[in-house]
Amino acid sequence: MAAAGPSVFLLMVNGQVESAQFPEYDDLYCKYCFVYGQDWAPTAQMVKETALPAAAQRGEGRGSPELGHWPSLSSSQGLEEGISQITSKSQDARRALVWNFPIDVTFKSTNPYGWPQIVLSVYGPDVFGNDVVRGYGAVHVPFSPGRHKKTIPMFVPESVSKLQKFTSGT
Repeated sequence: MAAAGPSVFLLMVNGQVESAQFPEYDDLYCKYCFVYGQDWAPTAQMVKETALPAAAQRGEGRGSPELGHWPSLSSSQGLEEGISQITSKSQDARRALVWNFPIDVTFKSTNPYGWPQIVLSVYGPDVFGNDVVRGYGAVHVPFSPGRHKKTIPMFVPESVSKLQKFTSGT
């Protein structure tokens, strides 16, 4: 009798980063990545192309060293991070920053410990045109199947000195 290997289960995440509210800022873009426990691994998946910010297209990192880097896709590991296009505030009463940025990833695991979380970071230009973080937040991927709408509270960095506040725009 052959010994059975460990059983695995799959978690498919399919959705989008829809929009954000940052009343003080405009021309922002969003980056996401997943964090998960050691028993979790992403599986191969389809990659949906997105437009890179102009700085990334020119290969300029300016304040974000990984901005000009786009991870490659191999058959054993899918794309578990991404970057959206730059968006401006909508002209309606909400003044929302709309990305409609697609996310499609599948994970496998042998146990639920370390359930995946999506981490979002929002970046935009400061007064000198450098990309700086405007907010960041995280939320667990929903535990139950079905359609879910999550609102992620964003932590907004605040400068500690007046000089830093002027130079960073926060």
